[in-house]
Amino acid sequence: MILEFRPHRGTAALAGGQPQPLAPAEIPKIPAPRARSSSEMGPGIPFAFGELIRFMAMLAKVRRVLLVDDHPIVRQGLRALLEQSLEYSVCGEAATVEEALAGLRSTRPDAVIVDISLGKESGLEFIVRARREDENVALLVLSVLDEMTYAERALRVGANGYVMKREATDRLLVALERVLAGNVHVSSAVSDRLLTTLAKPGESARYPIDRLTDRELEIFRLVGMGMRAIEMAERLGISQKTVETHRSRIKAKHGVGTAAELVIRAASWLRDGELKV
Repeated sequence: MILEFRPHRGTAALAGGQPQPLAPAEIPKIPAPRARSSSEMGPGIPFAFGELIRFMAMLAKVRRVLLVDDHPIVRQGLRALLEQSLEYSVCGEAATVEEALAGLRSTRPDAVIVDISLGKESGLEFIVRARREDENVALLVLSVLDEMTYAERALRVGANGYVMKREATDRLLVALERVLAGNVHVSSAVSDRLLTTLAKPGESARYPIDRLTDRELEIFRLVGMGMRAIEMAERLGISQKTVETHRSRIKAKHGVGTAAELVIRAASWLRDGELKV
């Protein structure tokens, strides 16, 4: 069915009479719509569309970061620092090794920022296990512990970089950018030492501290903090007998005969951060 619209005089229809069609001269002429230029449309729509495209492109480049530190205030500070840059998104937080591994599996981050000291656990253990889980994730250590002692150990077990917590925030962002690009990041001092080790292999273990295993080094640090064997055993989740065995090996490697001498040596190292102990 085809409907034909013919304008009529409405007043006659309302009065009950026969509607009278309008004369052609009385029919108003409505101009046909014409296309408008972008300038006539105003800046709103094109600008909003352009911003949307830029925002979507930015989201595609955002890198996901997992934070692993046993201090909530540190994690909060790192989250604020990273998310204000718009280049990073914190996809999760963890305080223990198991929490960190669970976060690694569930969030699949591009990078992990991890501390060496995680309460009773070690960040080095997380690095070893994380590298088994994901060989491509960038692992960046952020720690208060001396880089000259721990950086090489961290790199050896799978880390991509090491930054001291005393460094400026922009150094952390530079380090994160470098490890995400597939590079290794350490300070110039650590880099020089690593190069010396390659050139002169015998130099790598010239100090007793360098000959300690990772567990022995952890116990040596706790000795310097004044902890008793029973306290160390509880903190590390090992037996007191195992602690005593490690202490004996540490004394032998440092050439000291008594527990008191070991405490003095460890406290001196912890205070001064010197390698020559």
